[in-house]
Amino acid sequence: MKVLQEISQPISENLEKLAALFPAAVKDGALDMEALREELGEFEEIKPGDEKYELNWVGKQAAKKEAFKPLLG
Repeated sequence: MKVLQEISQPISENLEKLAALFPAAVKDGALDMEALREELGEFEEIKPGDEKYELNWVGKQAAKKEAFKPLLG
C-alpha cells in the first residue's frame, strides 16, 4: 500500500491567506507589518515632513535605462 505524504508549509500557507485578506500587506512574498497595521485600522502618527510620495512598478529601472539611451543608434 502506498501512502501519500503531503508536506505542509504552514508559513507560506498563512502568508497566502493573509494575501487573500489583505493584499496590500503582502509585498514581494513578504509580510509588511506596517501595511498590515494600516489595513487593520492602526495608523502611526505622521509628523509634517515625514511623508513621501513614491511610485514604483515592475520594469521601472529598465525604463530609466532606456530613457538614457542615445536617440540615434
